[in-house]
Amino acid sequence: MTVAEMTGAQLVSEVRAGRLELMKLPVAQLMLYIAEQEREAAEKEKLAAEQATFGIKVGRSGTVSVTGFGRYGISLYVSQWLALFPLIPAIARFITAYAAVIQARVDNPIAEGAPNDFKPLKLKADSVFTAPKA
Repeated sequence: MTVAEMTGAQLVSEVRAGRLELMKLPVAQLMLYIAEQEREAAEKEKLAAEQATFGIKVGRSGTVSVTGFGRYGISLYVSQWLALFPLIPAIARFITAYAAVIQARVDNPIAEGAPNDFKPLKLKADSVFTAPKA
């Protein structure tokens, strides 16, 4: 099979295996290669988002921690959470108003693994929890 007959996936495979040199590809095949790389990156990002795990736990000091945004959870005392809830619409408006200057993370914000001291509960928007019996 000639280089001109290869699909984007075949080009990527051949370049990764070292059988083709990227700099020697014709422009049309280089464009196919780039498109395939972008498709793979989008697929990987979509898969990571689908596998996102957010959790919730009671911390050692009695805080409520939401995990899954990165290496550490967001921990607040109940009074702080209750003060924050009414502010959520204002925070959303602020983010919308300043969207042009606010930086968004471009890497995957989902933690690779939770800290070893707990097993977080799976958290969804419609989650309902029952407190453990003391």
